[in-house]
Amino acid sequence: MPSSAGLREFPTAPSFFSEIGSVRTRAQRDQLQKNLKELRTLRNLIAHARQDRAELEEAGAWLKEHFDLPAPRDIEISGFAEALSDAKAKELEAKKAFTPVIRVLTDLLVVSEEELDQEAKGLIKDGIYVLEGWLVHFHRLHEMLGRQLDERRATSTTVLRAKPVKGEIDWGKLSREHIARYPKIRARLAE
Repeated sequence: MPSSAGLREFPTAPSFFSEIGSVRTRAQRDQLQKNLKELRTLRNLIAHARQDRAELEEAGAWLKEHFDLPAPRDIEISGFAEALSDAKAKELEAKKAFTPVIRVLTDLLVVSEEELDQEAKGLIKDGIYVLEGWLVHFHRLHEMLGRQLDERRATSTTVLRAKPVKGEIDWGKLSREHIARYPKIRARLAE
């Protein structure tokens, strides 16, 4: 699953989007409508939509579990900066690719409502849900990595200093506490 930095390979486009292809022109939209009416294509798209929904839910659960965790210590700040840059690029890429498709699918749902059967309508709604879900997911991943990078930068420059003790120190009591706390010291002292 994902590495400790919260990174994993997410698909450039869910398989639903890949299967229906680009729908930028009127002819492509008409072809999509025609494909949705063909039973075999429809069932194939429904299977892809289910797989996409499952992947989205798995990624969402992972992100929810890791979103509020502190930044992992095993990754250098430069690694976080690179991950943040990759997440931002992925978010922009998804927005550029998915937004027009969401718009077309929404228009198709509104314009062709009487012409499409329930399965096709459900498929289109699932497609919209999945694409919008990935947009939100990529944004939240970018947000999480940005917060973790800020945390790492803040903690890496912070210098902690001990404050001097005020008053008398009971050295005997302090020695007994240390010896009780660290039994190996006691063993070495007894030698």
